[in-house]
Amino acid sequence: MRKVEISEAEAPWAEYVQDREPIVLIRDGQPVAAVVPIEGIDLETLMVSMNPNFIDIIERSRQSQKEHGRIFLEEVRQELGI
Repeated sequence: MRKVEISEAEAPWAEYVQDREPIVLIRDGQPVAAVVPIEGIDLETLMVSMNPNFIDIIERSRQSQKEHGRIFLEEVRQELGI
């Protein structure tokens, strides 16, 4: 992963992702953005994975699993008689 000071970043951006590694843009030593290659990744999957509502659902699910354990699909089917 390369780090590039945002004030020193120049176009064209294609040059930055040519090596297919993430580039982190920094300002005053702190990360502010990332340029990541997405070749071979489904765009819809990428968009969903970055959606704050989806991330919240996943985090709540993980917390619930920690607190209450998990239930397997076969158990649900047995309870519902299917």
